[in-house]
Order: sequence, then structure tokens, then C-alpha cells
Amino acid sequence: MKKILALVLAVMMVMTLGACSSEEKATKSESKSSGKFVGEWIGVGGDTFGIAMTGEEAGSYTLSVTDDGKASLSIDGEAMELKWSEEGDTIVLKEETLDITNKGNLTNGAIYIEDLMGFGINIYFAQEGTDAADPSLYIPEADRAMLGTWTSYAVTDVLDEDISDVVPADSLTITFNGDYTATVYVNGLNILGQSWSLSEGYGFFVDSDYDISWDVLGEEIKVCYFDENGDSYYYMCKKS
Repeated sequence: MKKILALVLAVMMVMTLGACSSEEKATKSESKSSGKFVGEWIGVGGDTFGIAMTGEEAGSYTLSVTDDGKASLSIDGEAMELKWSEEGDTIVLKEETLDITNKGNLTNGAIYIEDLMGFGINIYFAQEGTDAADPSLYIPEADRAMLGTWTSYAVTDVLDEDISDVVPADSLTITFNGDYTATVYVNGLNILGQSWSLSEGYGFFVDSDYDISWDVLGEEIKVCYFDENGDSYYYMCKKS
């Protein structure tokens, strides 16, 4: 998804530069700036079409704002040149060639922008080293409910038959962390450093070599695990 956005951004840059070559009118911001938006901002959290975005993925979005009314939005190294103005605690970003305007509200040191440049991305930007740059502040409520350690108390096969006489009912433990990493212990296998995601009550590990997913069922989760032989196990888990 991020690579697609970067490609779209690169195309938009070419269109912008083409237009600028025929009409070079550098205009400064007509409104005076208080300076609160000027500086370097980095993505610290948000979501893409309902899927939470944090860590390195969020950090690949940067926003540079200068005091001459210019700004630069970068996605994974591909930059889009913008104009900006200030309306109280709101920054107005405009890409003039394609006539795209975004407004970002500054609250508690973070700028929140909905549908960033029409990409379907809602994102928080903060300045590095500030309290607002703590990514745990931007975890969605449903994702926050996942944080902690979950331990299985029942295990079944694909036919929903109890197999605790073969596989111990408590043989699965998952610890979900606020940086969207997780540690899994299943059937004697210790799996470290997995990146997890949650969307509409369905969770999974991103770019993982292990086939593990789960459904949120109220205060419990049902975890599906396929081992290296293709055998499936279904664990009912509660938070420890």
C-alpha cells in the first residue's frame, strides 16, 4: 500500500513540476505565521482505510513546514511541494496544481489530518522529541484493548472437537505490545518480534512466516494457528 502511495505521489510531483515550468509564480503566504507550525514533523500514528498505522509505517510520512509559506510532504522519500497558511490552531495545506486542500488541527502538540491528500489516510504528525511523539497516544480503542498477555484455556480442531488430551489447553500465549509487536508461545514454539494488526475485530500478523490470526469475541479472542504440517488449532484465550 505504501509503495503504491509513493508511486502516486511521484506522478503528482511530475505534474506539479510540469505546471511550474510554464508558470513560475512564487508567492509567499499572505497571512502572518505564529511559528507554531514551522518545523519538521513526523507521522506518529493514524490509520489507512481503518487499519491502524504506527511505528516505521507511520514514520515514513513526514511534513516539513517553513516560514515562507511553503511545505513539503514526503511519503517513503517521495516529496510533494505544498503551500500552507494558518487559521488559528489549524494548518491549511494546498497542492495548487491538482487543487487539493487539507486542513490539520493542532491539539496537544500533534497535527491531525484526515484523508491526507485524498489518499484515504488519517494521520497524526508530531515533532520528534516532544511528548506528542509518543506513538502509544494514538492507538485506537479497539487496538488498545488487545494490549497485554492472552493465554488459552481451551483448544479444538477444525471440526470444533476438543483436543486438549493431545494439545494442552493452555499451550498458547500471546503478548501484544503498544508498538504493534507481539511475542507468541504456541505448542512449545517461541515466536518473537511479530508485527500485528487489527481491523474490524479480525487480527493477524503482518509479513509473518507463521499463519496465526484471531477474532475478537467480546472479552476473549479465538486464535487460529496452522503449524508447519498444515494442521489447524483453534484456541480460546482470555487476558491474563
